[in-house]
Amino acid sequence: RGALEAGAEAVAPGQWRVMPSGALHDATNVSRLMPVAMLFVPSINGISHAFEEDTAEDDLVAGVAVLARAVAELG
Repeated sequence: RGALEAGAEAVAPGQWRVMPSGALHDATNVSRLMPVAMLFVPSINGISHAFEEDTAEDDLVAGVAVLARAVAELG
């Protein structure tokens, strides 16, 4: 999680937050085997888990940049 937080701060300084998730995502099952973290990007108008869900391309690109930084830090 620390690597994702560092990546988020580098890509979008002050524009991210820690969001504990109580949902049962795939990460729940994987966490029994190894440390996990989840990276969320915003959905347009906050709509998620619906056919209308969409994410702005800039937010997708920022998410990938955050993930790339985290992977590089851990690698």
